[in-house]
Amino acid sequence: MSSMIWHQVREGESVYDIARQHIVPIKALMEANEGIGQLFVGQWLQIPQSVQGYVVQEGDTLEELSRQWNISKATLVNQNTLRTEELLVGQILLRQVTYTVQAGDTLFSLADKFQTTVASFEALNNVNVGELQVGQVLQIPGYTAAMTIGQAQIYDRPSTKGRVLLRPVTGARFTVTGSGDGWLKVRLFDGREGWLTEGQSRLEVSTRDDKPLALLGYFTEDEGPGLPGSEASFLAHANDLQDVSLFYYQIRFENPTTLGKFGEFTDEALRTLVAQAHARNVRVLAVVHNLLYMEGPATISKDVVKELVSSSANRQALIANILNLIRQFNFDGIDLDVEEVYEEDREGLSQFIIELGNALHQEGYFFSVAVPSKTSAEDPSAFAKPFDYAVIGGAADQVIIMLYNEHGWPGSGPGPVVSIGRMEQALTYAASLIPANKILGAVSVFGFDFNLETGKARYLTYAGAIETANQFGATIQFDEESQTPFYTYTAENGQDHEVWFENERSIIAKARLAQTLGVNGLALWRLGMEDPAIWPGLEEQFTLRKP
Repeated sequence: MSSMIWHQVREGESVYDIARQHIVPIKALMEANEGIGQLFVGQWLQIPQSVQGYVVQEGDTLEELSRQWNISKATLVNQNTLRTEELLVGQILLRQVTYTVQAGDTLFSLADKFQTTVASFEALNNVNVGELQVGQVLQIPGYTAAMTIGQAQIYDRPSTKGRVLLRPVTGARFTVTGSGDGWLKVRLFDGREGWLTEGQSRLEVSTRDDKPLALLGYFTEDEGPGLPGSEASFLAHANDLQDVSLFYYQIRFENPTTLGKFGEFTDEALRTLVAQAHARNVRVLAVVHNLLYMEGPATISKDVVKELVSSSANRQALIANILNLIRQFNFDGIDLDVEEVYEEDREGLSQFIIELGNALHQEGYFFSVAVPSKTSAEDPSAFAKPFDYAVIGGAADQVIIMLYNEHGWPGSGPGPVVSIGRMEQALTYAASLIPANKILGAVSVFGFDFNLETGKARYLTYAGAIETANQFGATIQFDEESQTPFYTYTAENGQDHEVWFENERSIIAKARLAQTLGVNGLALWRLGMEDPAIWPGLEEQFTLRKP
């Protein structure tokens, strides 16, 4: 046999069985084996390689799949000869990944057909306009990014006489949305589109079957000894990030319609940070939260939310202050991280999120909301019950499902901060209520050192986990079930410890799961605590999306 993929028919097999086994549409299988007729045992069938089959999952829609696959809904319907737009779980859809050139085809017509760009076709297939030949097999481009070379500028039109929208740093990456006459149309951090000359850029083109992954990095100042701030990590890896969320603003307990600074930073330093992020084409979100108050009752975080959502006047006052904050520092939007909430305030919180989303969208700002994870509507977690996923998913542009702390909360006992099993359950449930393209799974890049005698847990970075292991001569192991590294040791005082943390292997596993589940990507808590090896690992194994 040749290098093609072939299948030999076994007793009892039908065309349907073979199509399911190889995950290809029946139509594609029939076309690859013209005159297939009645099957017989021992018959050889060619399995088409120019298409990729996709098994429809719960919650899939034609709109969402056409967006993910970068084709029009009409093309998806025609390719699969669908008679209805209603999809069935388990149904196999044809997803074309290569194309055989037909008479009359041009790169311009193919770019239009597959909703990509001429430049992407040229770069991926090493061809030029006018070089196509009938019968030639082309790979269909997927996501395309342009990396700037030298002192590039982004213009408001395809002309160096146009207005300069941005002067990016060398190596900044942009999503490409169009091309023509030596220019690339690219999307900026704030949603605007501009033009970059092809001569000042290098294209990165993925194939149609490669789903890009979005990354958000949380950013804080120093949190104490052994817990460095995020700035160095952010500036080193900004080109891999779609968003950075600055953990900088707390809803004031004294007056929940106002905001206070959280952390030690100056307005001047903040403006510099925002400019640095924009020059690297990173969307900058200000985190607004109700956490970590220095004094007050144990219920202070919940009390803040209760007062905030108790009246329309209070909600609108905080919304006005949030909008003023965005304008003052040139943020691109908000990442709302309201966590501790009384269950009876569920409707009030939902109403606040709807009103905040409307206000942000009216002014063109991005709205992200972080919510606790749950695995079902019956999840017993009181922490997660006040959050109406369906309402939040409708109001926000992005929903961050906080998968931590599975272990690490007071009294939890030792274990992984985010296990791969619970991550899958939580994101699958979230995607049943929230569009998958809006979801980021928030994972830890930190760890905990659990003291088995006192029951307390010490928050530590990857570097801290490795330093402690070296100090006590511990052997680092990898738990296959949770996909998490861990080790044990006995301290100098004789107390036993168990340390669970994250490394490149565990983060790559979580990224792979996010990609498999069809969600948009990962959020990392937080920059500056991670294994440095995660960055080359992610760059090598995934196509990383920009805004």
